[in-house]
Amino acid sequence: MLVGFSNLPDLRTTLFALFFFTYLVTLSGNVTIITIIHVDGTLHTPMYRFLALLSLSETCYTLVTIPNMLAHLLMESQTIPVPGCRAQMFFFLGLGCSHCFFLTLMGYDRYVAICHPLRYSMIIRSTVCLCLGALVFFFGFSVALIETSLIFSAPFCRGDRVEHFFCDIALVLKLSCAESASKVLAIFFLSILVVLVSFLLILLSYAFIVAAIVRMPSAAGRHKAFSTCTAHLTVVIVHFGCASIIYLRPESGGNPSQDRLVAVFYTVVTPLLNPVVYTLRNKETCNVGPTKSRGRRIREGAGYWKSRGAWPPVKKRVKSAALANEKRGKAGPVQEAASRDSALIGGAGVLELGYGSAHARRARTAERRCNFMETSTSASPAGGFFPSFLLLAFGTLVAALLGAAHHLGLFYQLMHKVDKASIRHGGENVAAVLRAHSVRFVFTLVGGHISPLLVACEKLGIRVVDTRHEGTAVFAADAVARLTGTVGVAAVTAGPGLTNTVTAVKNAQMAQSPVLLLGGAASTLLQNRGALQAIDQMSLFRPLCKFCASVRRVRDIIPTLRAAMAAAQSGTPGPVFVELPIDVLYPYFMVQKEMVPAKPPKGLIGRGVSWYLENHLANLFAGAWEPQPEGPLPLDIPQASPQQVQHCVEILSRAKRPLMLLGSQAVLPPTPADKLRAAVETLGVPCFLGGMARGLLGRNHPLHIRQNRSAALKKADVVVLAGMVCDFRLSYGRVFSRSSKIIVVNRNWKEMLINSDMFWKPQEAVQGDVGSFVVKLVQGLQGQTWASDWAEELRQADHQKEQTFREKALMPVAQHLNPVRVLQLVEETLPDNSVLVVDGGDFVGTAAHLVQPRGPLRWLDPGAFGTLGVGAGFALGAKLCRPDAEVWCLFGDGAFGYSLIEFDTFVRHKIPVIALIGNDAGWTQISREQVPSLGSNVACGLAYTDYHKAAMGLGAQGLLLSRESEDQVIKVLRDAQQQYQDGHSVVINILIERTDFRDGSIAV
Repeated sequence: MLVGFSNLPDLRTTLFALFFFTYLVTLSGNVTIITIIHVDGTLHTPMYRFLALLSLSETCYTLVTIPNMLAHLLMESQTIPVPGCRAQMFFFLGLGCSHCFFLTLMGYDRYVAICHPLRYSMIIRSTVCLCLGALVFFFGFSVALIETSLIFSAPFCRGDRVEHFFCDIALVLKLSCAESASKVLAIFFLSILVVLVSFLLILLSYAFIVAAIVRMPSAAGRHKAFSTCTAHLTVVIVHFGCASIIYLRPESGGNPSQDRLVAVFYTVVTPLLNPVVYTLRNKETCNVGPTKSRGRRIREGAGYWKSRGAWPPVKKRVKSAALANEKRGKAGPVQEAASRDSALIGGAGVLELGYGSAHARRARTAERRCNFMETSTSASPAGGFFPSFLLLAFGTLVAALLGAAHHLGLFYQLMHKVDKASIRHGGENVAAVLRAHSVRFVFTLVGGHISPLLVACEKLGIRVVDTRHEGTAVFAADAVARLTGTVGVAAVTAGPGLTNTVTAVKNAQMAQSPVLLLGGAASTLLQNRGALQAIDQMSLFRPLCKFCASVRRVRDIIPTLRAAMAAAQSGTPGPVFVELPIDVLYPYFMVQKEMVPAKPPKGLIGRGVSWYLENHLANLFAGAWEPQPEGPLPLDIPQASPQQVQHCVEILSRAKRPLMLLGSQAVLPPTPADKLRAAVETLGVPCFLGGMARGLLGRNHPLHIRQNRSAALKKADVVVLAGMVCDFRLSYGRVFSRSSKIIVVNRNWKEMLINSDMFWKPQEAVQGDVGSFVVKLVQGLQGQTWASDWAEELRQADHQKEQTFREKALMPVAQHLNPVRVLQLVEETLPDNSVLVVDGGDFVGTAAHLVQPRGPLRWLDPGAFGTLGVGAGFALGAKLCRPDAEVWCLFGDGAFGYSLIEFDTFVRHKIPVIALIGNDAGWTQISREQVPSLGSNVACGLAYTDYHKAAMGLGAQGLLLSRESEDQVIKVLRDAQQQYQDGHSVVINILIERTDFRDGSIAV
């Protein structure tokens, strides 16, 4: 699918009008040039043949891309089949390369004409010109064939979205399953060969030209000679400049929007330079027509040379021949030729009588060539360039007026009226889309910018849950997205409300959670004018979100939200942001009151401003309440190809010690967690589970290996990374054995191959949905079994590590409680329906080794970003999604400081949770490394704060566990469960001692 200009919905009509007019001018100009040169026999010279071939190349070049681009501007989206994409790329590259070669030939033509004028007709003959033109096309399309074959030699499995309006090299290559460094370098080398070498040859030609020109004695002659090159140099600089920006990069690292802008320049603007700048400024092509006879042109030419004296080459030949005859003592044919040449130079009548003279033909040819060189950059006659300029200016003005009318919404308002009496508002459209997408909860911290959408959601039965911090609202939406597989929704007010969500949105991006953030904004007219809480919110969230859009009209709310919801779940899931200015959310009469002055202003300027405001208001609400589809759009989820699955089946079937690592992507829709669990059990390969995949196999499953992961990876001969990435958690890939064959599957190609250029290399890399891939892999391996001694070896290592944990739990501590022992008792107490939320450093890191989730999708941690403060938001979302489950939050005492105030939220909304705080009075994960290495505990110390009492002040229940109640840990946990069943949120403040359990763990 070609994305094209789908991100500029407001400018489509304007761009269509502008590009269409430009295309017509380009096409008509090139066709006119070809026709004139073909019809007029006096222009059948090498120079004009080059111009005709260049115009033909430009005509075909624009036909390849511009009609397709114009069609795309009239449609919402455009798909192009793979053969069509291949054909478009082949012709585009072939004609583009030919254009580079033609410009090189034109530079050579200038070199011969200026540096060797007497030999021009012998060097650049018509037959040579045609042969060179044929060679240009041959070599141009040969390069295109090689590059196209390289790109389309492998299937495409990395999505189907080309971020361009035509099939360009770099963006199509990114979708290939077999993008390799050698292929990229080969294409880069060919690009250098075509672009850089051609440009250097042109520079070489002009170096000789400049050297010849500076030796000319006459300033007027130097000026005329320089003027013959300006048009060619203009085309060369623009064409090669754009081509260098796009194609002389080993890897496309540019912004797609910027690349599209440059592509518009070299596919639309540059072809216009040939007819407008290069050729139509030439007097001979402008003066060709039925009203000027051949004899008149010859007479004018004779007058031209008469006014300047004899043509220097003719005078020189006449004088030399006369001297030679004089020496031979006789008058011969040369004198007669001299007389004819004198007549040729002297008068029109004699010139016409001597038309058959060879010197006369050469004089006319030289006259045309010199006349072109002299006048190619001078002012054109009134009948040539000036009307073309007027036509271009008029067309540009019309296009600008049409674009302005479209931008002001005048065309749309002709067909769609404004219901000024309606009391409906844009918030109702927002709520309707959310309900159509099965959204049950909206998390928010209220603000006047977003009040209408919150009220509308409440009326439609969507539960609105307000928190005490905007970050908590996004964390809660993140939890809903992870546990339900749908889009979690948060709505916050403008300015500070949005900036408070940045960390939470980034965490969702890193965790690949489909979260929709709705943000208020200043009214559309007051943005960038110093309005309250008005900042550039789009620039803030573009690096954090897959999709960012600002709604500018009420009618755009529904399609924008549908596109955002689809983008959040397609491909690699992630957060999306939709900005909703205040005037698209409130009803017409309220916006009118604030926007349009009550009394009509006086004066021309005042009336103009009033009309603009009224028109803006009308465009804002035109077609606002017309029925539109509200349901979900189709999702784009990549899938592994059958060939890739079969290759992985073959690799895994030969394994002796296979191992699988499952990450969060494994439990994403569309594969249900239960189906994935059954597939993993059928496969029978020992697994490590991480992220949201924790608990997939339940508690104490024989295939689930929990300890000694690094040692196991060193011994495995085949490793399947299913949704796991080689970041710091896998030591950047250094944990793998060099002899291991690694199969990696991930929805994100870049993330999947991270660090593969340094510490590891995949045997097979598959971009696709992880859960679907595992199911297909099991189907291909039906009946395959592996020796039980490998799994048994891993389980024995697990048991030995767990025995070490039990021993550490029994070790006495100086004061308070042993955290290992406390967490073992928590593990024994957790019910089967519990959901675990973890938020902290040292205490949570210990819990990850000791506490097991009871089933799939029953574990929530921040993920790779390591964010503190997720606990309250995650617990809020988890309890709303799983009302029958017991939600247990494991906090470090440092992390709990972020979540304490949200117990007011739990109490107000009657959402009970159980919070356990491992209170060791410090940022222990940091101090464990800082003190030994730097000798100071600065900024790492906290106090044994009575967090349970603070929670009681917010309306929750508070309990304390300390050395005095060491033998009552189980009882206190049971009491907390009972109070939870009674509808109370409970905070258990557990005073713990620091241990060496996590010595050696990383903090940075």
